[in-house]
Amino acid sequence: NDVTIGGSTFYVVKNRPHPNATRLFLNWFLTREVQDGFAKATDQNSRRTDVPSVADADATPIPGAKYLSPQREEHVEALQDAVRFVTEVRKEMR
Repeated sequence: NDVTIGGSTFYVVKNRPHPNATRLFLNWFLTREVQDGFAKATDQNSRRTDVPSVADADATPIPGAKYLSPQREEHVEALQDAVRFVTEVRKEMR
């Protein structure tokens, strides 16, 4: 099985030949202008607060809400609890 954390993650290779090039690229990519364009191109909101939202309200994080990353090992139990809860609710709805 392949495991991925999606396409919104940067991987930086250790001992790369031009570390400053990586730093320069990331600094450029994280500018407001580039994040604005990237958000529109991918239909995903930027983490920058000065970039307007582009995603539907359902995809916009709720301020103050607690979110879990299901791919993280420490959240496996919470994910299993959620699956059990949804399974029970679905049974009651039948």
